Formats: sequence, C-alpha cells, structure tokens
Amino acid sequence: MRKDTSSIPDFIIVGFMKSGTTTLLHHLRNHRKIHLPANEVHFFDREENFAKGFDWYQKKVLKNSPEEAMIFGEKTATYSHLDKVAKRIHENCPQTKIIWVLRNPVARTYSSYWHDYKQGMELLSFERAIRKEERRIEENSYYSHKNRSIYHLQIQRFLEYFPMEQMYFILFEDMINPYNNDHVLNKLFHFLGTSNEYFEYSAEVKNKTVLPRYPITLYVGHKLGLINHPKVKNMLLSLNFKNKQPGYRKMSVETQKELKSYFHQHNKKLEHLINMDLSIWDQ
Repeated sequence: MRKDTSSIPDFIIVGFMKSGTTTLLHHLRNHRKIHLPANEVHFFDREENFAKGFDWYQKKVLKNSPEEAMIFGEKTATYSHLDKVAKRIHENCPQTKIIWVLRNPVARTYSSYWHDYKQGMELLSFERAIRKEERRIEENSYYSHKNRSIYHLQIQRFLEYFPMEQMYFILFEDMINPYNNDHVLNKLFHFLGTSNEYFEYSAEVKNKTVLPRYPITLYVGHKLGLINHPKVKNMLLSLNFKNKQPGYRKMSVETQKELKSYFHQHNKKLEHLINMDLSIWDQ
C-alpha cells in the first residue's frame, strides 16, 4: 500500500443507477492495484454518514485493502442525482476523478422501475409510473425513473465543480460487449494511472433482476417501517424470493417508442456535452 493516503479517494463512481456500476465495480475489484469497498459507502449523500467526518470516510474506503493496492476509490450510484453531492465531494477531495457509466436511458428507466418493484417500493404498472412521474416527484422525489435518465443535467451539476478532464465516461453497452470490453477497461485503467497487467477478467454477471412473488407485502413493509426489523425483513425476503424467478417482462413496443422519442433531444445534448458518439442508443 502507498504511504501517503491523505488524497484518497483517487476516484468515485458517481452514477448512474441501474447502468452497470456494479459490473464496473466487479471489474475494478479484479485489478490487484485498485481497491474499492464491496458495498456503497453513501458518505456524501446520507446526512448520518456525512456527519461522521471525512476521516471516517477515508477509513471506510481503505478498509480491507490489500498491501498491493495503490489506487483507491468507491462506488455510490446515488451520488449523481442529488444536488448537494458534487459540492461536498469538491470541498473534501477536489482532486478526485469522477467516473460515470452511461446506459441507454430507455433501458435504464425500465431497469430502475423493476428495481423498485423488486424492493417493494413500486406498485404501479410501468406505463402508469412514467406517466405520473412529474406529479409523483412533487410529492416524493424518490419516484423519478425517467428523470434520473436525463444524464446531461446531472453531469452539468458536477461540471460546476470539476473540469471535464477530471471525468471519465463509459458506455454500458461497450462494457458488456465481449468484443470491446478489453479496450474499454484498458482505457479506464490508463485514466486511473495503471495498466491491465494486474487485471484478471471475469465474465460473472452481477445484479441479476429477480422479481418478488408478493410485492404488496414488501410495499407494506416499507410503508410501516417493518422492513427495518431484521426478523421481519428476513421473513419477507424468504417469502418473496425463496423460489427465484429471474428477469422481467419485456417493455411494450409502444412504450419503448414513446420513451425513445422523449429522450432523443436529451441524448443529443449529452452527446454534445461529453463529445461522445451515442448513436448505439438509436438502434
């Protein structure tokens, strides 16, 4: 391990949720010179953690790091969409490199919905959820499947504090492409100041979606706060996920077209902002 760890973290994966950040975390943890905590730290977005101070945060990032590690970072995918986070990161570690994983926003929006459905946080159909989103955001900003897929607005918020040269963008579609992922990861390693010499590739799939058998039980558990009690939580998880049924229903062609049209101009703005070809999302 390097002697001076005062500048840690060297990088933070800030988003986007349901865009492959866990897959990227898995790859980086297979690099012997890079260390990240296995779980999200949630320092800059959760008041109870932020109040513990930056020393606490650095210790969380360094915890269980191997002797060989020289580059340290973390991944918390909720950082991207919260207003306060970019400023907090800059105030505490302005030299930190910011990493983003971008996914076709139509697919990300759908994945976000099913993630919340799986957790018991969403009971509406996908179509009703996205059509009622603006009104729901006014009542509770949590329900923002489409809004969190407008990437350029969230990136611009970070650009108020960090230069573009300090940011790195990865396309999810490139990262999971077996013919291209080596190139994608090698470029990222170079950006972080290392090489693929210490990297061992693994194609293991992370974060497979598994749907609950009785989503209403999870929804009620969240609403009543019962999910915070370990015994009740374990009972609900066992009830809903004992016999795993992976995957979720395909989006209707009509809804897909509607969302593709909705995101078109946003994608063009993103393309211009980060100077990246996003034509793969038009296919």
